[in-house]
Amino acid sequence: MAEGKINLGMEDSLGPCCVQGPPMSESKVRYPVIHYSGPEELDLPDEGTARVRFKVIRTVEESRDGKEFYQCELELHWISDVKEAGEGGGPMFKSSAKDTEDALDSLARKKLSEQEDEEDEEDEED
Repeated sequence: MAEGKINLGMEDSLGPCCVQGPPMSESKVRYPVIHYSGPEELDLPDEGTARVRFKVIRTVEESRDGKEFYQCELELHWISDVKEAGEGGGPMFKSSAKDTEDALDSLARKKLSEQEDEEDEEDEED
């Protein structure tokens, strides 16, 4: 299983993918596009980050001009933890040093608290 983030960007020269958005002019990278159609409007920012739950419903592996190419269809079950870019959502596929530092500080505080709780329990037993 892949850990962390999966960057879905492809060089424009790789040919068509399922459904694509327009290439980003400066980098010529394309990303797959997900189309939603339903009874309610989705409350999503113009750009941000989110978690999704999905199920792979179809995969195809083929050779195009001598290069291996992979396609899959995903059934999206839900989207959660939506954050607008700049509000913790940040730019796509990037993490700031401050976010990393904050996460590590939080883990260290939690571990220290657990150790202190264990020491308190040992003192009570004596």
